[in-house]
Amino acid sequence: MIEIPERRNSPRFPWAADVRIVVVSLLDLPEEPQLSVQGLAENVGQGGVGILSDTLLPLYAVVRCEFPISDSPAFVPTLLTVRWSSKANGKKQYRLGLQFLL
Repeated sequence: MIEIPERRNSPRFPWAADVRIVVVSLLDLPEEPQLSVQGLAENVGQGGVGILSDTLLPLYAVVRCEFPISDSPAFVPTLLTVRWSSKANGKKQYRLGLQFLL
């Protein structure tokens, strides 16, 4: 088995939460439909979030995510970029590595 060196600058911590993801259009044209998907956060760290999603997002796409606050109906919005993606083992889903932009 080949070991891939860790490239993160900070540790990741387990975190399970439903996440709303919207791909941000660079042109913001009203006739251009927004790609909106649901995901499940698997882990979080200072630099980003690991997400499990049914939808593969384009590499380097800028996305707006809304993260839930505990048991509250409120969400915290933030911008991220898709840094990597891979097929989830044995599932019809994708793992996405998102890096915080803000």
